[in-house]
Amino acid sequence: MQGWQGGDSWYGPSGEEIVEEAAQGIIAEGEKLDCIAEARWLAEKLRSVKSQSKPEIQKMSLKLYTFESFLYKRLNTALRNKEKTAIATLGPFCYLIWSTLLPFGFEEKNFSGVVYRGMTLDQSQIQSYMNVAGNNQWYSWLCFSSTSKNRLKAEQFGNTLFIIDNETAREGVDISSISAFPDEEEVLLQASTTFQVVKVTYSDVKKKYEVHLKIRRRRNA
Repeated sequence: MQGWQGGDSWYGPSGEEIVEEAAQGIIAEGEKLDCIAEARWLAEKLRSVKSQSKPEIQKMSLKLYTFESFLYKRLNTALRNKEKTAIATLGPFCYLIWSTLLPFGFEEKNFSGVVYRGMTLDQSQIQSYMNVAGNNQWYSWLCFSSTSKNRLKAEQFGNTLFIIDNETAREGVDISSISAFPDEEEVLLQASTTFQVVKVTYSDVKKKYEVHLKIRRRRNA
């Protein structure tokens, strides 16, 4: 989340300070949403690793992100809407996730291959992808994006299947061994992942639109 003062270095402020600020921010956001008990539980889980190594803090941050809670929803809403007012509360936790998904930012290797994402889109949203298919322009999803290595898993969700070529970009991290839902075979893509829309098709068999994307490799990847 751009603008958070701790975004330049993992240890400036210190790892413990980042974790504590993230925990306090989670509680503050939970209070706004009347999810106080859930927020305190999430914050205490994060605080439980604040004196541990960087990889352990990263693993816990990713695991908390994958829980079915207000946290990942609120974080991604703030990113999608570019909410500057959320920087103070969500910035530290956002930084923990963002830094983990950087190339070589985590002990797990960045993922290479095709991933899938099922979503429910209205006709105007589907049309917006159709309108730019094949134009060789770059677009981005501002929030963190959950995808799966397993096409069948992704097809369980929504009326649209995104088929995402991540072979050369190596964007995001396979977090299935860390996730609260390991069976989903999740690969988490970085916020502001950039892609081209290659084509949009419709499957009469599966009654779904299929949107083919190709992710751009980051310069420092």
